[in-house]
Amino acid sequence: ERIFTTHLSDNDGKVDQHWLPGHGIIDWEKLGEIFPKSYEGFLTLEVYPTPSEREGEPQDFLEKAYKSIIRIKSIFKGSSNK
Repeated sequence: ERIFTTHLSDNDGKVDQHWLPGHGIIDWEKLGEIFPKSYEGFLTLEVYPTPSEREGEPQDFLEKAYKSIIRIKSIFKGSSNK
């Protein structure tokens, strides 16, 4: 009831790289186990492309980001697509 937005990014545990979820060490499945299933707020990505992602097209990165947030949403809702 008290969470209105959730800021998501991934990292290596040393530096706040703002990678797409799944690129770092955060265990999203485990986080999904404790995340409130009733959450109806916003899931916000604050992400920055990796060096190899920066070499690609911006549209490709945006598509990866979209797929990433859809995956995280399904994990948080308890319907993970493994």
